[in-house]
Order: sequence, then structure tokens, then C-alpha cells
Amino acid sequence: MGRGLNLKELLTGGSAALLVLLTLVQVAPIKVNPWSAIAKGLGRAFNADVLKSLEEVKAQQKDSQKRLADHIKA
Repeated sequence: MGRGLNLKELLTGGSAALLVLLTLVQVAPIKVNPWSAIAKGLGRAFNADVLKSLEEVKAQQKDSQKRLADHIKA
């Protein structure tokens, strides 16, 4: 009788299969790029505070430009 799979073997085999599947999908000529999507998601997670600050700076810049344009008109 077979001994079955233990958790380590299941995770190792499943991880390898997932790695191969994602790589094949990445190479295939379709618009789904899982590695790119994963990298983009991780990048946004790591840089969330920087992106928030950047949006605040952009909003302040737009406000300053509007106030300057209003001042020039006056």
C-alpha cells in the first residue's frame, strides 16, 4: 500500500507545478502575464506610502498652479 504524500512533498510538488504553469502562461502569446502582475502587486504593496505622498504632492502642485493662474488673471 502507498504511503501517501506528506505536507512537505505536497507543497514542494505543488509549488513546482505552479512555477511551471506561471512560466508557461508568461511565455504564451496572450495578454495575461502572471509574473508581471505579481511583481506589480508587490511593488505597489512595498511603495504604498510613497505613492500616497506622490499623489498628495501632485494635488498640491495642481492647487498652486490654479492659484498662480488666478493671480495672473487678476
